[in-house]
Amino acid sequence: MTNPDVKEKFYEEFDTIITRFPHTDKLISLGDFNARVGSDPRKDILDAPLL
Repeated sequence: MTNPDVKEKFYEEFDTIITRFPHTDKLISLGDFNARVGSDPRKDILDAPLL
């Protein structure tokens, strides 16, 4: 799956889940929706311990 496909699938599943709750209920969704998953060439720099 390409990255846009994964993103679209996530939001479709998310929408399916939240539409199950009654509209009169208050629903708070927490999370980092801008997070990225996968290998990052900058990982060595980002994970380097601070001295």
